[in-house]
Amino acid sequence: MHNSELQFHNEILWYKEVVPAYEALAARFELSVAHLWPKFYASVDGELAAIVMQDLSREDFGLAQPATTLSLEHAQIAIRKIGLLHALGYALQSHDKLKGQKIIQTLKVFFLIIFCDIWCLYFCYFLSFRI
Repeated sequence: MHNSELQFHNEILWYKEVVPAYEALAARFELSVAHLWPKFYASVDGELAAIVMQDLSREDFGLAQPATTLSLEHAQIAIRKIGLLHALGYALQSHDKLKGQKIIQTLKVFFLIIFCDIWCLYFCYFLSFRI
């Protein structure tokens, strides 16, 4: 399996398994997960992998300049969002251990915590978003 196939497999797993589990936990504890990830519509895994997601430009997200540094406000948002993603990961292991273990076993490469960090930083740094 090529690296891009691994990445697609794990990202599809993220949207099909992890996001719904995180959303259920967030609802259970009345936490907002708004703007943590785009809406997921469909996917195809394998050699011709594809993921169909929400067009974030319609939600006032847009590309920031790569050379731009984060403002203090955006850096604080990024840290809070990363903290929330980490907390949801730990809560999943604590409140639904079987689901958490199933997800970890299904990953082709263990990357969940790192993926959460990179995903959140991508949203906060490369996309200029509503606060």
